[in-house]
Amino acid sequence: MVKKFKLAKVSDLFYDKVHKFVLERLGSNNYESRVMENKLIFIIQSLSLLLYGEPIFYSKFYAKDKGPVEAYVIKLQNDNKSEYRVLDNKVKYLNYDFAKFISDKLFQLTIEAIDNGLLPFDVNYLVELTHTDDWKSKFESAKKYKERAVDDLKYCNQYSNEDIYKFATTDLKEKHPDFIAYIKEGMLK
Repeated sequence: MVKKFKLAKVSDLFYDKVHKFVLERLGSNNYESRVMENKLIFIIQSLSLLLYGEPIFYSKFYAKDKGPVEAYVIKLQNDNKSEYRVLDNKVKYLNYDFAKFISDKLFQLTIEAIDNGLLPFDVNYLVELTHTDDWKSKFESAKKYKERAVDDLKYCNQYSNEDIYKFATTDLKEKHPDFIAYIKEGMLK
């Protein structure tokens, strides 16, 4: 039996490209590179929501000390895998070819925008950019739950698609309008 209509994970689409890009730019696989990977993946998902109103991949972003992190990406990073997940042939991914095309194109345009100086490739800057009011609220909530040892810790700091969309339409768009314009124009080509 084939399960239908499931969004692919970031590893099915483009995580290997993000990992390779960050490793080439930063020169080592360390804490800083892991944070940078999460920032870029969060930005790609926010761009998808901004442009198409839908997430391009299945994600569970959580508010952590350095901003939003994606749960499956953390697992991949902790496993130190050089080879990533192979598509499950028992699952029919929703619009997989479209998602693969869009994620690759959004990532490529983001690299070009970084190279053109439209978005700084600086981990500290991107951490600050993602430290929004939503992040602060979720992060503070998680700290309170952790202090009380509540089992629902992972749910109190999870980002919804609406939270990610809000980041794209406010913080990212307001601070980097040329970046957003570049991405929009590039997606039309």
